[in-house]
Amino acid sequence: ISTPFHIFPAITETATRMEAKITVKSDFHSKMFGNDVTVIVPTPKNTAVCKVHVTFGKARYEPAQNAIVWK
Repeated sequence: ISTPFHIFPAITETATRMEAKITVKSDFHSKMFGNDVTVIVPTPKNTAVCKVHVTFGKARYEPAQNAIVWK
């Protein structure tokens, strides 16, 4: 199976905090792009505060889903 995207996570944890850097790369030709792509990043159930920074698209923490939703 050939997937159109590859995801490269880098997770750093301390006693009270977790930092995740997630890179998504596509296998599309450089002149093509994906539409309506959503990446859902699960978070621990005890997440109280979540700061989200993205280079492309929009992302936000969805407490009801216990996840960061990046579109």
